[in-house]
Amino acid sequence: MSNWIKMRSNLWDDPRIARICDLTNKREAEVIGGLYWLWTMADEQTADGHLDGLSLAAIDRKTGIKNLGASLVKVGWILESEEGVEIARFEEHNGASAKRRASEAKRMQFVRKPSESRSQPMRTESEHHAQLDKNRIDITPIVPKGDEQPGLILEVETSPKPETIHPHLLRLRALFQIRESTLVDPKTQEAWEKNKKSAADLNDSEWKLLEWAYRQKEGPAATFRRKDLPTLLRNLPAEISRARGWLAETGYTTATTLALVEPEGWRDLIEAEYPEVNLSTWANLPESMKIWVRNKIKKSAAA
Repeated sequence: MSNWIKMRSNLWDDPRIARICDLTNKREAEVIGGLYWLWTMADEQTADGHLDGLSLAAIDRKTGIKNLGASLVKVGWILESEEGVEIARFEEHNGASAKRRASEAKRMQFVRKPSESRSQPMRTESEHHAQLDKNRIDITPIVPKGDEQPGLILEVETSPKPETIHPHLLRLRALFQIRESTLVDPKTQEAWEKNKKSAADLNDSEWKLLEWAYRQKEGPAATFRRKDLPTLLRNLPAEISRARGWLAETGYTTATTLALVEPEGWRDLIEAEYPEVNLSTWANLPESMKIWVRNKIKKSAAA
């Protein structure tokens, strides 16, 4: 626990703040006040950003802002799981190392600027090259005897390589609209290490089934699917079984068939029963209406 938290000076104008204001019908001052409580409480109560037992309803109640918790999930600032709530990228912004970096950067700002302003006009070309040499690493390579090259200097790239994410994990992250450039959080990494064999065992039809379930905007798939990636990873085989059941309710057995089939005569059925519906394409119809059309066609065929 510490006596300060990190809050940006331009937070007021962050587009995500504007989005939360629209979703909660509250002003910026009220929303930022609620965020101040949440981030301060998280800094005091947890070292890793996981707030087990805290619910979205509790966030709304404690801040007095209805729908604040759900709005924070939508803009990606918190993650909801069956155990509670997690502050996204907590270690980057609120952990002890983040605070140490922020303090160090502030200190160096005042240390560097005066010295740089005094030395810059008098720097010679040789001094410039000497400064560049500080960024190099001199390595004496091990070479076969007789092939030695005295004075050989290798320049080595010192910048860290970007994190490589397993293709299966990338595909699972896409279900939750997580950008490829976003770092893997510790909770997801732990769940992946324990359950990556389950992902490797998925065949192509199971992948398509899972992707179909996580595209749904309504119906049982949209209501009952896992709310975050770590929970999905821990329950991957069970989620495939549940998705197969949700798909069966539509009258089809594979997600590929469901996505491609456009029932013959669907326009006539909808125009007769729902003339107010603005028809465009089969793909753009609500899932509930697609199910209604298929059921009507089944009953007509049975009769």
